[in-house]
Amino acid sequence: MRRAPICLGSVLLLAASVTVDVRGQSNEAQDAAVMEALDAFLAGFNSRDSETFAAALHFPHVILDGSRIIQFEAKEDYVARDSALWGSVQDNWARTVWDDRRIVQRLGDTVHVAGRWARLDAAGNVIAKADVLYTVTRKDGRWAIFARSGNRRAQGALREP
Repeated sequence: MRRAPICLGSVLLLAASVTVDVRGQSNEAQDAAVMEALDAFLAGFNSRDSETFAAALHFPHVILDGSRIIQFEAKEDYVARDSALWGSVQDNWARTVWDDRRIVQRLGDTVHVAGRWARLDAAGNVIAKADVLYTVTRKDGRWAIFARSGNRRAQGALREP
């Protein structure tokens, strides 16, 4: 009889550690899907291909850059910018990596992730960093970036004209 409370306590602790959202997906599975969406976003940016980059986003797509709000209604609008998507990046930029990212809020099929990315040159030296906030949503069964915010200019992560 003495072991029953210990076993029951262990089961309750295990159950509490794997919570489930309202749609039945565990936080662990949801977290992995959200991080995969963020990885696809950076891989798309690093590809320098507007179609690949846009595939990591949901539309409409919203960008809050400092006090500017930019909204793209459709993927075609976003893709039409093509090379302008990379026009603000430093000339010696080779790729961008995650420096930090963490889920700060879950609201059903909406997850907010605070993080920091770093731009690297070909030798792997950091040439810029920016703190960012992403809204990642599950729409039609797919996790992707719906909105993002950060002030790249204020953080020195834009190429000077």
